[in-house]
Amino acid sequence: LFVFCRTPDSALLVVQHASCTPGVPYGSSFRVELSFQASVGLSNGKPGVNLTIHSHVHFLQSTILGRIIRSTAAKELAKFSELLNTKLEEAMKDTVKSTHHVVPPKPERVLPTPAHNTAAVTSSAANERSPS
Repeated sequence: LFVFCRTPDSALLVVQHASCTPGVPYGSSFRVELSFQASVGLSNGKPGVNLTIHSHVHFLQSTILGRIIRSTAAKELAKFSELLNTKLEEAMKDTVKSTHHVVPPKPERVLPTPAHNTAAVTSSAANERSPS
């Protein structure tokens, strides 16, 4: 299920997902439900995306291993959240770099004359080539 809401102040994307894993022990007796909520906002004064993940283990049948299943699901979700956070931060850095790349103005080129220092001319030419 995907839901996208936009207001004058913000935008919110909600994605809900449920998965059953019959290949694991007691996998047919439960399902893991996830809800991802992403909103555009400011983080430390910089534009960014706030992501909140909610999880729930829904038992379809009663099982004696309920605590272990919940604990394992929580640990796996914590690992997944850390990985997702790392990947999103990398993607945001790449996006911010590419969309907010500022090219500095080129310095005026000084033509060498007997009165000018050739080291200064070489330095000026090197500045023209640097993309920073």
